[in-house]
Amino acid sequence: MTAPPSLRRHVGFVVATGAFAGAVMLALGIGWLAPHRPLYAVLVGAAVLALGVSLLEPAMLPFGAVCCAVLALRVGGATLDFTVADAALGLATLPALVLAIRPLSPPMRSLLWLTTAYLALTSFTLIANPYRANAVEWVHQGVLVGGALIVGWAV
Repeated sequence: MTAPPSLRRHVGFVVATGAFAGAVMLALGIGWLAPHRPLYAVLVGAAVLALGVSLLEPAMLPFGAVCCAVLALRVGGATLDFTVADAALGLATLPALVLAIRPLSPPMRSLLWLTTAYLALTSFTLIANPYRANAVEWVHQGVLVGGALIVGWAV
């Protein structure tokens, strides 16, 4: 059973109006941020651009992470010392999980299960030594191995 045409037009109008209002609010927010926090304004603008590009071509975000994989600049300060490549891979992992072609091949599933087993076995060390650096490194290992597999599969 389908909805009547008048209801579909009304829902479409409400969705379009909400999207337009959200875009205007986002533009105003970036404009307000620019004089006070220019770095945040650029980061929010880049995130909006990445979202827009990924809506047009879903594989572009993981593909862009592959291009950043060679950058060795450090980000994150003293406590979270990552490279740009690590940050790009971490940001591309979640969209790649959504965009990966299903079903995964049996070798890929085996590799992901082995990654999960490795993280489960190393979690005992994390529990025995509860330091921030250990937890960050544990997540870092998971994203480097599992995230790289998923991003490569999505690309």
